[in-house]
Amino acid sequence: MNPLRVALVTSLRSQLSPGRFVGLALASLALLLFVLLPVPGAEGSLFASRVEILRACLLFPGILVALDLRKAWPALGPEDTAQVWLHLSGAPAWMPRLGALLGGLLALLTLFVFQALLLGLGLSVLPDSPKFHRASVLLAEKGQPGASFLVQPGDAEDFSLPLGTGQVGTGQVRALLLRPRWSVGPTGPIEVEVFAARLTGSWRSLGRTSFESSGDSRRLPLAEGLGNASRIQVRRLSPAGTMISLAFGEVLLLGTGLGPIQTALRATLPYLPWAFLLLLAALSLTALLSPGLWGLAVLCLLPTIGMAPGLATDQTGSHLGQGFSSLPALPGMSWVLLALTLLVIGLLCPRKIRPKEVPA
Repeated sequence: MNPLRVALVTSLRSQLSPGRFVGLALASLALLLFVLLPVPGAEGSLFASRVEILRACLLFPGILVALDLRKAWPALGPEDTAQVWLHLSGAPAWMPRLGALLGGLLALLTLFVFQALLLGLGLSVLPDSPKFHRASVLLAEKGQPGASFLVQPGDAEDFSLPLGTGQVGTGQVRALLLRPRWSVGPTGPIEVEVFAARLTGSWRSLGRTSFESSGDSRRLPLAEGLGNASRIQVRRLSPAGTMISLAFGEVLLLGTGLGPIQTALRATLPYLPWAFLLLLAALSLTALLSPGLWGLAVLCLLPTIGMAPGLATDQTGSHLGQGFSSLPALPGMSWVLLALTLLVIGLLCPRKIRPKEVPA
């Protein structure tokens, strides 16, 4: 009997019980009914707050799997009931622990997909739900001054168009979203013109727009797309005055539309690294703590949800929700090292840092 396979199957079956799916559906329905309550104010301005509340359901899979890990496979730490089986089988400690971790990870992915489908259905019934678009953030070209601002007429900032997989293709671009960062100075409209060009070709104008005040953003429609362009340039037209910068602000390519289900599936991505780290931390803590203290310690880890970015919204009129549509950045190296450390502690060191639970 392979202890890794036994732990994996047992853990997976326990965490994917029908009651788990029913519980998630009921919790999501309760949140949806809450955000559908009538609230005074303009409907269009309520979408961001509604979705932030509704998106809280994406916390549930990570929390449930982490808190249920020890119950799903009760042979992970001190005072667990199935430690006798582990001792009698003579299996290395890391094998059933790895099986329990893999079972938890598979359960986590399954519940995330299910929860994303519920979120997509919720988005489709919100009264002020917008049309979502694929979005890609443009980065300023290398070699530009690090503190460049558009100060004088003719000052410009250049941006490279993405060519990587998963980015908005140049043939699919429907609009540019411009959100500059403002410096100190007198308030007043600042007009800019946007150009596109090939790597060695001449610039052609895509249109003009103006920003009224700090925090303002503008959407520039591109009826003919960008063609074969590889660069974007934003050039100031207004006289010298308040400085703005798109390089320090945000320039987004807005492409083809996304349905609510696709949007919800992409919205889950920032939560996956957090949930996986929570699962690894829960596994590692079992080597040190009894079940009662362990559950309290896992609950204390929940504030690490702060590593998942919030929803970015477009204030140019209809909320495009590009924060949902853009693929999030990968976890930084510090998070990867933390995950590897927790994995080593959780899988390889349990017998070295706790006494034997069952006498020989």
